[in-house]
Amino acid sequence: MRTLSRRAWLQYALASASIGTLGMTGGCEKRDHSRIGAHTWIGYEPLFLAKQSHRLPKNMALVSGQNAADSMQGLLSGQLDGAALTLDEVIKVRAEAIPLTVVLVFDISAGADQVIARPAITTPAKLKGKRLAYEATALGELMLSKLLTHANLEAADLTLVPLAPNEQLAAWRAQSIDAAITYEPTASKLLDAGGQLIFDSRQLPETIMDVLAVRTDRMEAFADNLRDLIRVHFQMLDRLQTNPGDTLYQIATRQNVSLTHVRSALSGVILPSVTATFGCYNPKAKSCRWRNL
Repeated sequence: MRTLSRRAWLQYALASASIGTLGMTGGCEKRDHSRIGAHTWIGYEPLFLAKQSHRLPKNMALVSGQNAADSMQGLLSGQLDGAALTLDEVIKVRAEAIPLTVVLVFDISAGADQVIARPAITTPAKLKGKRLAYEATALGELMLSKLLTHANLEAADLTLVPLAPNEQLAAWRAQSIDAAITYEPTASKLLDAGGQLIFDSRQLPETIMDVLAVRTDRMEAFADNLRDLIRVHFQMLDRLQTNPGDTLYQIATRQNVSLTHVRSALSGVILPSVTATFGCYNPKAKSCRWRNL
């Protein structure tokens, strides 16, 4: 199967967004209200910042879920018109005969998806015989597959514990898991609780993308709202670049984490803007600094 480069993926996705947002002028009757699902993840923060500053388009609601599974279920049930998901999760929903179109790339993971383990587990290979928590979604399965390959292990070598990231910290504190496939803000909380990083998405570059996917059969019905939402997303990204102090504080307050944790989360993603791509994209780097690629 042909693998697209990161640049090619971005060009494709942004081109799709342009086609979708500029060309949605068909004869469908416009709807009065639209609902977009999202859960806590650093790449989706521009949406939450827009909601907090009352910048969301008129008659558009941002529906906060606990995890990606909530957003996927909302699409499957018809309660949501669109959702913030990984590209793998989009494909999974489409496999259930739900028509989805990707209109925006939020971010590319470059270290933000992580495997955190207890101090005695210093390498992925040492997970053998241990209890590993993971989210039973497309992203969780993808990270699990890559982790097992890297560790030269089989799924049967571990005890797999299906747990969404928002449930993992409690399980860690209860000593019921030994490691977790997770992401921010849970990753930093597990590190604070004594965990250590043994694997992350720098080991699988150009693989994990977060996107905005909308119901293809409803796109024309809320075309104006969707155009405005994408415009506001990029405005919030600009604000993150031009006024980072205040913006990072708002993110930290909403996620109930420290500013250090927010900066750490940002260092693990690439954030495409209209004119440039900001982030770190070096799989071998121990730390990242934002740069204009």
